Amino acid sequence: LYLGTWSTEERDGVFYCVSVTDEDPQQTAEIKPYTWQLRHPGGFYWAGAYATDDYLIVGSDDGQPAGQFGESAVLYSLNPLTGAVLDSITGIKGDIRSTIAYDAVTDRVYFSTKGGILGSVKVNVDGSFATETYQTVQLNGMCTGTPMITNGRIYIGVAGASQFAGSDHTLYVVQAANLAILDKLFIPGYPQASALASQAYAEQDGKVYVYITYNQHPGGIYAFADSLDGSGLTGYN
Repeated sequence: LYLGTWSTEERDGVFYCVSVTDEDPQQTAEIKPYTWQLRHPGGFYWAGAYATDDYLIVGSDDGQPAGQFGESAVLYSLNPLTGAVLDSITGIKGDIRSTIAYDAVTDRVYFSTKGGILGSVKVNVDGSFATETYQTVQLNGMCTGTPMITNGRIYIGVAGASQFAGSDHTLYVVQAANLAILDKLFIPGYPQASALASQAYAEQDGKVYVYITYNQHPGGIYAFADSLDGSGLTGYN
């Protein structure tokens, strides 16, 4: 099991591994020791990992005070059995609070940050990053949702100037291969969580339907259709 902890914006947090082995089957309540742990300033908040048998990819907070987005977050590649750092990408702007998403078509991992960064990179078989493939795009607002990737397109929510007010909150459509911005749609609140995409009707009408919640009173789910022919987005409040 892989888990992360967070205390405050600037204090250390821990990303750690606990074995699921039951060392004493006769006991129903046991204290499990860490198998390994990794400490980082700011910790790991909403930071879900992408785990394989050979490596585990996870992103950190930036360790800066609230509201400040320093270039000090780190994308880690770890040995899943020992926690040894196989590789890292440093200098990332803003807390990485998304789960790391993997897309088999592009063979890349993707992440977002509160500093408005959407990033991607290829991972070598030994867990090291193919740094020449690392790329980012600035989306000009806080991102905390996990990038939703389908049909070579990424759907990601971005906060407006004010997290809980205003009408400038945005859903972006981004090309997965090169992070080129393809389209965007303004919605009633900050789409802070991850999207769900459905291709159930793609053969009928040539559209992917995407659903996402937004964090603004009284709350709600926003849906939109993305035409696969590139003709644009249609929103449904």
